[in-house]
Amino acid sequence: MIRMKNHQIIQFTKNEYIVNPGPKCYDYETGGATMPNIQSNKKRVLTNKKSELNNKRKKSLLKNTIRKFNDAVVEDDKEKADLYYGQSIKLLDKSVSSNIHHKNYATRRKTRITKKYKTLNESA
Repeated sequence: MIRMKNHQIIQFTKNEYIVNPGPKCYDYETGGATMPNIQSNKKRVLTNKKSELNNKRKKSLLKNTIRKFNDAVVEDDKEKADLYYGQSIKLLDKSVSSNIHHKNYATRRKTRITKKYKTLNESA
C-alpha cells in the first residue's frame, strides 16, 4: 500500500489501482475530493454526511406516505386515506420544523392533499 497525501492507493494487479479517499469533501477548484486539515472541519464533514442521509430518509418517507395516500384516493379506500392523510400532514409539518422543506412547499402539498381528501369524503 502506498500513501499519498490524504488518499490511500491500493494496487491489485499490475495496472489496477483503487483510490480510497475516506470521508469526502468536494473541492470545486480541482473538481475532486479533499479532506480538510482542521479537526473541527473534519468532524463537520462527517456530521454533514450523517444529516444528509437522515434528511434523505425523511424525504423518502414523506414521498412514500403521500404516494400511498394518492393510491388510496384512487381506490376509494376511505380507511387507508384517513390513515395516510393524517400521517402526510404530520410529516409535512415535521419537515418544515426540521428545515428539510420550505414552509410554502409544505403548505402547497397540504392544500392539494386536503382537496383530494375532501372530494373523497363528499363522494362517499
